[in-house]
Amino acid sequence: MRGTTGATEWLDDFHIGLVPFPGFNECGSIEKGFGEIYKTIRVVPQGWDPHRASVVEEYTFAQQVAAAIASHAGATADQLAATHRVTVAGHSLGAALVTLYVMENVRRNLLSTPLVYTFGSPRVGDHAFAQIYDQLPGITTWRIVNEHDLVPNIPPDVFGFVHVNTEQRLLDASVHPSVACRHSMASYMHLLDPARWQLESQCILR
Repeated sequence: MRGTTGATEWLDDFHIGLVPFPGFNECGSIEKGFGEIYKTIRVVPQGWDPHRASVVEEYTFAQQVAAAIASHAGATADQLAATHRVTVAGHSLGAALVTLYVMENVRRNLLSTPLVYTFGSPRVGDHAFAQIYDQLPGITTWRIVNEHDLVPNIPPDVFGFVHVNTEQRLLDASVHPSVACRHSMASYMHLLDPARWQLESQCILR
């Protein structure tokens, strides 16, 4: 999943407040803005025309993903968890939404998601949410963090927000010290594999 784009999503990102995880009150509490955005995500089929058809609203995002993969693979919903494995990744806001997706997906036993990669993720929920997430069966999460990226420090932990495990910290001595460059997905990819991924021109340290 991608990161934040547009003023509306930035405003939603910073509606700091803890609310119960939608549909699963026993999963702890999550940041209100992330929860509101998560509830609006829709999976649309290729070639979908918004002027001629509507997206089914009653299914959650995790249910929509499972249905889309089942349709593509020609499998039944009952077969998916046993026969299909999905690697999940997200950056920034997308990382927060990926974390919520994985929690819901496991709780609903829809798909096998053994590997999760997040880049520059903000804190998503409270201590109870993080503890339950970290104990999800069959899940390995790598929370990749640029050491000087500001986004992983929000929302502030003083408001009860806690990161999920497991952090993998990157050193960014080669990246221009701007907020945007330190948070850029291109910078993350460069720090992981500088031989393969180039920095954006404005982020090259001169």
